[in-house]
Amino acid sequence: MENVMHYGWVRSVILSIAIIAAVALPAASQSFSLDIPLGADSPLVTVSAAASHTTVVPGQTFHVAVKAKIREGVWLYSPAPRGKLSTPRPLEIVATAGEWSAGQTMYPRPQWHTIDIAGIVDSTLTYDNTVVFYIPITVPDKPGADSGGIQITLTGQTCDTAGCYDAEERVVITVQVGPTPIAADPETYPARPTGLKTAAQWRTQAPSEPGTKAATVSAGAPGADLTTWMALALALAAGVTLNVMPCVLPVIPIKIMSLLQQARQSRRRSITLGTAYAAGILSFFLLGGAISMIARVTSGSVFNLNEPFKVPAFIIAMALLLVGSALWLFNVFTLVVGGSLAGGAPRQGHLGSIGMGFVTAVLATPCSGPVLAAVFGWSQGRPAWASGAVFAALGVGMAAPHAILAGFPGLLERLPKPGIWMERLKQGMAFILLLVAVWLISTLGSVAWVGWVTAYAVVFGACLWMAGTWVNFNTPAVKRRTVRVVAMIIAVAAGASMLPRPAASAIPWRPFDAAAVDAAAATGEVVLVKFTADTCTICKILDLRVYNRKATAAALAERGVVAFVADTTQRDYPANIVLVKQLGEPGPPVTLIYGPAVGEPIRLRGLFSRDELLAALDRARGES
Repeated sequence: MENVMHYGWVRSVILSIAIIAAVALPAASQSFSLDIPLGADSPLVTVSAAASHTTVVPGQTFHVAVKAKIREGVWLYSPAPRGKLSTPRPLEIVATAGEWSAGQTMYPRPQWHTIDIAGIVDSTLTYDNTVVFYIPITVPDKPGADSGGIQITLTGQTCDTAGCYDAEERVVITVQVGPTPIAADPETYPARPTGLKTAAQWRTQAPSEPGTKAATVSAGAPGADLTTWMALALALAAGVTLNVMPCVLPVIPIKIMSLLQQARQSRRRSITLGTAYAAGILSFFLLGGAISMIARVTSGSVFNLNEPFKVPAFIIAMALLLVGSALWLFNVFTLVVGGSLAGGAPRQGHLGSIGMGFVTAVLATPCSGPVLAAVFGWSQGRPAWASGAVFAALGVGMAAPHAILAGFPGLLERLPKPGIWMERLKQGMAFILLLVAVWLISTLGSVAWVGWVTAYAVVFGACLWMAGTWVNFNTPAVKRRTVRVVAMIIAVAAGASMLPRPAASAIPWRPFDAAAVDAAAATGEVVLVKFTADTCTICKILDLRVYNRKATAAALAERGVVAFVADTTQRDYPANIVLVKQLGEPGPPVTLIYGPAVGEPIRLRGLFSRDELLAALDRARGES
């Protein structure tokens, strides 16, 4: 009994996770939609850009063609999407070109797209397949104008038959300044068509007649050809199978122990506690059905139970909950749920059972698989009552085995007698929980962010260990509460500093390529190569002091610096081979600066200041 924590402390732990998610993760989650990270393996929209001229002269206006390739079956809303049923995010394409002037983006004619949701028809203006946008860029009319780096950012909203998702993509191109203009190869730069308009013009001059293209939200969705009774039966079967999903499996030994203890109590209490557990499962799916219907009425989109697992804040909170549950199974602390399973207050016991059922249903959703996809696909084009019935059937299916055991407690007598095997099974399942937590964290995408969240999971576990083992029931109340409050403060403070998504660098870094570096340096440009490594602590300090500052990024843009980042984390990385074998450096951080005024590149080793960096850049340009 030395490491026992009351249910009140469990509520405090859950409150800590909620505070951490509210304080530390606002940037991680902006909406209940898929956040497509830059550089995703298979984004819904991929963006590329090409300039009308490879070389321009001061005072010249040229165009940049921005090509957006939209995945088959997906549509991208236009800058003036229209529509009465929903309010999608308008498309916006912005160019940032430093001293160069970027004009308004010119958009081609969008197409009318008809959406049919539960018999309610609406039309919006969208793009699909491949579409090209054009942005005019003007070079400053002054002698000695620097070559320009142009960053194009596309933000908007896409949809397919399964739901709607935010889109955000960036691309950077460089255009040289020379004595005479040189046009780009026609094969790389598509000629500008007629009929282009600005976003403001499309908002006031939209196509008057919908086109022939029409598609319903349910068309082509998984399970679209199911009848109502088939869909309900499939949902019921899917709910039953959720009890043996890998995400739910670790909870089974906990539930078995609680059922065994219930069997030793009165038949009436065993039935009510088991029913409360089943009600907790059912309440989660009914909540999903209610959210689905509200979403369909207000926004025209359909809520999917897997959708929360696309929100980084929710992923992190669930991973921390799994880490805490694993420590519970390892006996780092023991939960006493107000005597719910051992004859305590009945009210707390039933609330605890409802809560455990709800959490069990939440844990099941990442492992839903293709069966749930078919059920949800079917529900998207059906009336609200049918969609709600499918959600209810899922809950009934998952809760049914527990309700049966509660109604017939004699079945529990066939379970093996409690013994050491249950303790070993319980702790063995803890490793599965940790694996699921690691998998959830790995879905965040960014390697740096995954590392920080994983590190915080260890800190969070240490705080639970501190609260569960440093004090016990014999510890004075003041000391016990002080230790646990301190543990909570450490968890929240560490979460506020470790969990936010790392900010994107303001410097448009290019990945290291020796040939690209040589080519850029050969044109007379100032080239900066930053050799760094994920395991280099001094490199991180240098980033904080110099490279991650907006003033440094502005100074590099003003000087027209072409910046490369060279990762030397692994021995066989090309950048590491160049650094060690060709440059003879023992390791990072090392910064090389090439320029027309220096024969050999300037080397900056270790830590240095922003002023030292700018002085080296000016020296490479031939300025004092």
